[in-house]
Amino acid sequence: MPAHLETPRVHRAIESPAGALLTTRPYEWLKRRNLPREFRTARLRAVADRTASVGVDAYLDELGIDRVAGRKRVRDALERHRGRKRARDALEVRWETVFWDGGDATLDGRVALETDRRTVSGRWARAGDLLEATPDAERVAAVDFDVPDPDDALAAWESRLDDPASAYAAPDRVPAVETSATVPGPDTSEYWVRFPSVSEHVAEPASAKVFEPRREHGLPTLVFGSGLGMMYDLLSYWPEEEYVGRELATRGYRVVLPESPWHGRRERPGRYSGEPYLAEPPVSLVRLYAAQLREWAVLTAWAREEGAPVVGVGGISLGGIATLLLAGFCGPWPDEMTPDLAFPAAPSARLDRVLAGSELTGLLGVREALRDAGWTDARLAEFAPLLTPPDDPGVPPERVFPFAGRRDRMAPYGDARDVLSTWGVPPQNRTEWDVGHFGVLVTLLRHSTYQDAVAAQLDWHAR
Repeated sequence: MPAHLETPRVHRAIESPAGALLTTRPYEWLKRRNLPREFRTARLRAVADRTASVGVDAYLDELGIDRVAGRKRVRDALERHRGRKRARDALEVRWETVFWDGGDATLDGRVALETDRRTVSGRWARAGDLLEATPDAERVAAVDFDVPDPDDALAAWESRLDDPASAYAAPDRVPAVETSATVPGPDTSEYWVRFPSVSEHVAEPASAKVFEPRREHGLPTLVFGSGLGMMYDLLSYWPEEEYVGRELATRGYRVVLPESPWHGRRERPGRYSGEPYLAEPPVSLVRLYAAQLREWAVLTAWAREEGAPVVGVGGISLGGIATLLLAGFCGPWPDEMTPDLAFPAAPSARLDRVLAGSELTGLLGVREALRDAGWTDARLAEFAPLLTPPDDPGVPPERVFPFAGRRDRMAPYGDARDVLSTWGVPPQNRTEWDVGHFGVLVTLLRHSTYQDAVAAQLDWHAR
């Protein structure tokens, strides 16, 4: 029997009856409490990536840690990390050759290479021993902030603030989209696409992983964005790969999972996945979403070129916010770039208020960093036109299907609910669960409500 990629055991465990515990209040509390540690570990890894070859002093200096006793322990941890990164980089070079440059490999060889790449990459990304070895690691800030001055930012963005739609305009062209070799998943055909950046805010090429029941022209398509800080297929387990990509592909649809700017392979040197988004608010939010929306416009047009009779966009958390913004601002876009449907999960609106008051920004120090830089609530409100969907949607309101948690304090739903009401999204289109932010993700993982809605709407509009 030919080899194929496997569904990770952790996903099967979440789907099991025991996985119901992950939607409870105690789990939400534990997950929130551990978030600063998770982001701090990611920062140690990113700093070690850049400094491990230089030495202990460079690593400690960048983290703001005084040179201390126990340097051998730090040196040993950095050397182990350097070895993990070398192994990861070597496999990435091999993977690039096989999947993008026509390198020689059988189908089974591609499966083995992809499996090994993700295993080795996951070891590099976790970097738990750096947290244990680094002195005073718990005092290291989870984010290395570079918050802009309010007066400078508002002056620089003045013209966009007067015309927010101009910040979220469609790209003026659709670049050539390159397609990789395929690899079989569990009852799926999987491959990657990439294309040059279509945004002035990012330099790295855009990329996405694609899931299909088979390589076939004319499949209804969903473009779906993951949340903040995700590393996508640099880890062995990527939840959206399972509960969206493979779940819907086996039902007969194409699913495109794009990498957000500054995430995954698109990390900035010395920064972890998503850190620039957190580090330079509020300007960084506009830059990410403006780039994200333009890239999704390209992917929508590409799907139509591939014969998709209908294209929907969706996402969770950061991806859900991007979906809501896209659904609002895409009205003037060319038809081929405009999605037919929108499925935001755990979205927020009025992101100035999210910055000022969400649990996430409090836990990670974003709120304090904004205040230290002079961003009061009133100054943030001046930036709100670029951080809020417009009053009139670009996707017809009857084609918008939101999913949210009523107890979500990470990406509070209240302002998004108000936007949806202003748009006239019908009550029967809205799904609200009595869960928090992580509960939305686990509910999407464990149940098929979202996937059933996507499938039903793609089918109806394809007909």
